[in-house]
Amino acid sequence: LINESQESYLNTKQLVEKLRPLWERHERYEEEFGKGMIRADLFDKAGHAKLNVELLIDQDEMEQLIEERIDKGIKNFFESLRRAFARSEHSKINKVNILLAGNSSKSPVVMNLFNKWIEREVQNTQNWGEMSSALFEILPPLGTEGAYLKQEERNRVVNRDIITAPTGKTGVAFGLVQSRKGGSIKVIDRDMVNGESKFKYFLGIGRKGKLKTMIDQEEEYNKWHLFIDASEEDFEIYYTSLPEASTNQLDIKQAQRKKLRIEHVDDSAFVYIRTISPNVIEYVVADEGSIISGNYLSEITKVELS
Repeated sequence: LINESQESYLNTKQLVEKLRPLWERHERYEEEFGKGMIRADLFDKAGHAKLNVELLIDQDEMEQLIEERIDKGIKNFFESLRRAFARSEHSKINKVNILLAGNSSKSPVVMNLFNKWIEREVQNTQNWGEMSSALFEILPPLGTEGAYLKQEERNRVVNRDIITAPTGKTGVAFGLVQSRKGGSIKVIDRDMVNGESKFKYFLGIGRKGKLKTMIDQEEEYNKWHLFIDASEEDFEIYYTSLPEASTNQLDIKQAQRKKLRIEHVDDSAFVYIRTISPNVIEYVVADEGSIISGNYLSEITKVELS
């Protein structure tokens, strides 16, 4: 399961399918998982099939883990939404429709946690200003009976033919049709800055177990940022695509770490970093004067992040 191999990938896929009834809460799922053991057909490192491998499972622990994972995802969803609100005029936003798609969203845990977060966020006037929970509407997961009923209800209201989206992919396709040129929906690509794909990550340093962001996704390319003093040969950067990083409260363990080295050590100089493409940065050693003039104290080093 932990190897980087085709066999490991296939085993992981097998376990996903075995556990799907648990997080989607299929009918009578408790009877299957309450026994404390599941069986799966797996492969060993040599690629040989191992049929009906018995695996012990703690249902309560698994459900807690699933809820924690989903909660993290929804937390980052609202952080992204908060950042979008900050770039918009609140007075023009009278409805936020949350569209659930994908098999994982069929879990009732998703809906319950969304409702919990909505109640929590509408109380946080520092992030959103004054608003009520009526601003948000969570539509049932695409492909479920609830989604079909909701679509029929809306179609009756506007007196038009029923269009249903059996899967998330076709839902996206219908959305593109509705937002085509001449349509009534304006599409704004927030992944673009000045016509270019923006930087993919939040980049910073570790401080008291949290990621302190020093370069945001919204920063323009080719702009130098003072990062750290150049008093030591080695230094570290942390980076992540999780929107929670913008709050400076992201657990440092959730970020990726990369060790870098400078050739010119100087107690009176600094390491400067700039982004040049969605996943590439450059760094250089300079002082306040040379970073402006371009007469740097070291060669520019390019680093690709992944």
